[in-house]
Amino acid sequence: MTRLLTALILFALAAGARAQTPNAGDEHVTGFDPRPAVEDVKQTIVEHGGDPDKQAVRVVLAFATGNAALDPARAHAMRFVAQQILNGLLVSGDTVRTAGFEMTPWLVSDERPFRPGERPAIWDTWPKTAAPQSVGGTDYNAALVGLLREVGGPGRSSNYVVLLLGPFESSVAPKGSAAQVLSDDSPGVTEAMQLAGCAPAKSYSFPYNQTNSTVQRAVWMHVYVPQRFSGPALAEHTRSEWLAGRSAWYPADDPYATIGVKGPPPAPAQKDDDTALWLTLIGAAVAIGVIAFLLMRRNPRAGSITLEITVEGRGKAAFAGPFGQGVVARIVGAGFPNAQSNDIQAGQVNDIPTLVLAEVHGAGRRVRVTPGSAAVSVDNQQATAAGIEISPGAARKVRLRGRHVPTDGRPTRDYDIALEVLVK
Repeated sequence: MTRLLTALILFALAAGARAQTPNAGDEHVTGFDPRPAVEDVKQTIVEHGGDPDKQAVRVVLAFATGNAALDPARAHAMRFVAQQILNGLLVSGDTVRTAGFEMTPWLVSDERPFRPGERPAIWDTWPKTAAPQSVGGTDYNAALVGLLREVGGPGRSSNYVVLLLGPFESSVAPKGSAAQVLSDDSPGVTEAMQLAGCAPAKSYSFPYNQTNSTVQRAVWMHVYVPQRFSGPALAEHTRSEWLAGRSAWYPADDPYATIGVKGPPPAPAQKDDDTALWLTLIGAAVAIGVIAFLLMRRNPRAGSITLEITVEGRGKAAFAGPFGQGVVARIVGAGFPNAQSNDIQAGQVNDIPTLVLAEVHGAGRRVRVTPGSAAVSVDNQQATAAGIEISPGAARKVRLRGRHVPTDGRPTRDYDIALEVLVK
């Protein structure tokens, strides 16, 4: 109830602020040229044996969102860089997916064929806010580990291009938090890169000035491709031939077409309307009062829920709900670095990957098990990337299966972890 009242109060204050300053939050960048991003990516592919003019690419555009609310100008600049990839690199025959990340990836879209005329549908998949219940932070290595599980590894073509777009050159932990970022030589990072055959990052910065400021800032693009880049040939035309005719599918009213000047102009200023402001605040106050009264009459324990997770029959980890939208618990390999309070370790050290094997997400009274680096099944039903919902009632049998490639030269081995998940 306290959270809901706080949210309502903040809504009322925000409504008042918007009434007084209709252009609040319209921040733009100047002196900014993201166009070299395309050649940067092409050059990185060439350095690892690829031919970007003839070979198809599978691109992941991943946006750091930990500072999105506090630094909208940088978020705007990152979108400009991403748009260069859509405008100047991708053609028919390529694929694209988008992601949002903070201390871990929290939003990953499905991989889709790139169709130039459908760019607005791609924009719709870009994260526009911070993660639910965000505490901030930017962990490039944790994002890389999660995304390499999606695009790299045995049986997948070696033509992925993972682009991590963020506000900093290196990872930054959230302020005031005990959470730590993964180092480049963390076992989980090195193992994920080895499994995906991933080369070290090539990093590029794009400086800019914020409107009405003389301080130069920058956004960063960290590029990850396979050590040995190899992909299927583009059909019908080379990349340069496809792009030579791009005016046929890139409309003149593209909101990202103007480069190196500033973003879309702010909305016209509106006159202050004190009457409208006071009516907004009074209406919000009345709504808060009514909702607070109704909530106080309810049983404070109504809607409570408990999640219990047992790993291989040893001990139970319990989590009380209802849950906010986000990750409630993570099942991680034994020895997982920088473990968090909601991490549950499974397996034996050196016998299982030190990665996030699976996650349990909550939303109110709903609980869903989603795959991490492991394949997940619930009562023998194989989970997709979206996971499987666990309803209150009988305990469900969950299996986590995968393959571990030890870094100490020992032979590859398969693992199979048994869980019991109960929601009551």
